[in-house]
Amino acid sequence: MRCVAFGSDPAHLAARLDPRQPALAVDALLRACVPEQGGEAPRWSLARRLDALLAVRLAEAPATEAVPLRCPQCGAGFEAEIDLAACRRAPGGDTAVEFEARGRRLRARLPTGADHARWQREGTPLRAAAAELLEDGAPDAVDEASVQALNEALAAQDPLRELVLSLECPDCGATAQHTLDLEAHLIAAFARAQRQLLAEIATLARSFHWSERDIAALPAWRRAFYLGCIDDGA
Repeated sequence: MRCVAFGSDPAHLAARLDPRQPALAVDALLRACVPEQGGEAPRWSLARRLDALLAVRLAEAPATEAVPLRCPQCGAGFEAEIDLAACRRAPGGDTAVEFEARGRRLRARLPTGADHARWQREGTPLRAAAAELLEDGAPDAVDEASVQALNEALAAQDPLRELVLSLECPDCGATAQHTLDLEAHLIAAFARAQRQLLAEIATLARSFHWSERDIAALPAWRRAFYLGCIDDGA
């Protein structure tokens, strides 16, 4: 899968990265940065989408990434580094999971990006979403035990979606577990990079009266040079 770094093309400025609509944000990112396959992303499994998102992040950044955390004991903030390359997991060809609930053997298809986008848009209840995934899963036949067992099966199939980090607080020394929503973290990181680029464009446009497209097309080191000229009063 060929990826390009986010922000390397002026067209990336148009990507709408709303954290309240994560499925659509991932669609926009993969469409922009995986030029040959990104248009198919809504049909991909969540594990495949997350792996592609990691590949895009690795195309533009170091292999480690700082994650802001807060100690639940003393309240101190600190950062931990995660190895993004180690988080990559080549998705298998599975399209379904099997699990047991109340003595029954059940089978469910893996949810896709399109499923998540629709559920987020429509506010679909968990039981109704589970019924869509389960084979022969009529909504009135899906109970809480089935939903819980399905969630556990999906989590086991895609273990990197939520990373559990056991870390010691550098201030008080207490060890605690921190759960990181990796997809949400990556969306936020891309959104920050986009806002930073837009801020640089606004500053350069005010000083040099260049167009947004022309400024966005400049490599980062040239934008940094011109921003330095503004700071120096040149």
